[in-house]
Amino acid sequence: MPCSVLLPVYSGDDSGLLNEALKSLAQQTMMPAEVILVNDGPLTDLQEKMIHYHECQLPIRRCGNDSNQGLASALNLGLKHCSYKYVVRMDADDMCAPNRIERQLEFMYANPEIDIAGSFAREVNRNGELGATRRVPLEHAAIISMLWTCPLLHPTVIFRKQLIESLGGYDNSLRRRQDYELWFRCARHGATFANIPQVLLYYRFDWSMLRKQTPRLAFQQGRVGYRGASALGLAYWKRVACFAPFLRSMLPGRFEHWAYQLMRRFGPRS
Repeated sequence: MPCSVLLPVYSGDDSGLLNEALKSLAQQTMMPAEVILVNDGPLTDLQEKMIHYHECQLPIRRCGNDSNQGLASALNLGLKHCSYKYVVRMDADDMCAPNRIERQLEFMYANPEIDIAGSFAREVNRNGELGATRRVPLEHAAIISMLWTCPLLHPTVIFRKQLIESLGGYDNSLRRRQDYELWFRCARHGATFANIPQVLLYYRFDWSMLRKQTPRLAFQQGRVGYRGASALGLAYWKRVACFAPFLRSMLPGRFEHWAYQLMRRFGPRS
């Protein structure tokens, strides 16, 4: 049951965390057939050193952009180089559980009607300290109903390459939350979703990540959600609620953290 792992890297990624990400792939109970590592622009010398070290342990195939083009462009480029039916997504600072690839491939083969499958994830900070477990809806109907909240954790997913390519891949115009837009597009075209109720990824998270969500980017995310939820005919309150992250991003630092914690209590990724 071969698969491709799609892993974009850019110079801003922490080389130590990249090392841990690649190490977690090298320790899988079922090795991927290939790791498509996409350079989104030139990498640092230390990043190159880490990658060269793991090339002895992993079937790494490299491609890249001459300059930083953003995540969507890197993913689309990497997708073209993926050789296999199933593609496993991963980010350069996360870690896979040892059985991730084996479990997700078994799930996809046992459920041929599923096009995209994610999983639970455990938060981990930059110091390696474990945090909360992010649990998400499992069944297709529940995922569609909650799609406005993005109940699929992007770096946990495995998907059918043919489907994503047939829909044009990721939207290059979006600097963030490209997955959010893609899931809405997949849903409109009849894709079937699922989540596996196991922690298969250790998701790097700390409060500094909230700072990346500027009001401008949060408003863009709200527009994507509103349009997607409207196209699926979701309730009007769900369409409007897509702008909740934008309102949160307008708050001062500690109040933004408080609002984030409050929203997590009611969200599907709690």
